[in-house]
Amino acid sequence: MLQQSQETHAGRVSVQPKKRGGSHWAPARIDGRLKIAKRSMALAKHYTDVLQKAGREVTSPELATAICSAAELQAIVEAERAKILRGGRVPLDHLAALQRLADQSVARLGLLPSASPVPEPERGPTLSEYLAQAHDNGEAAS
Repeated sequence: MLQQSQETHAGRVSVQPKKRGGSHWAPARIDGRLKIAKRSMALAKHYTDVLQKAGREVTSPELATAICSAAELQAIVEAERAKILRGGRVPLDHLAALQRLADQSVARLGLLPSASPVPEPERGPTLSEYLAQAHDNGEAAS
């Protein structure tokens, strides 16, 4: 009996496993019927429009992928923030990391105009200049 079970087992082991599906792996995308997916698609369209108005062509697959990634990350961050505002529990470090990634992906697209240096406000006279001017005015009045 023992010998028969070993033979059966050996027979099963030698059988080639069935091949499953294709060898291509594709990441799951957001279901297009959900609010978060609709927001993601709206953001992607907005980012594409802004880039086209800036004169950039959105024909490369790399740029199209970057636009989709940025839009999806931003939509996820908005959904998580809304969940917190409704009283849901979301780890704040998780939200902070998502927000940082979303900000980086949007910045990588180059949507924002380059930050120009802020002009310095017009400064008045220094104290010594003010006192010298006041002293000169005082002498002129006497």
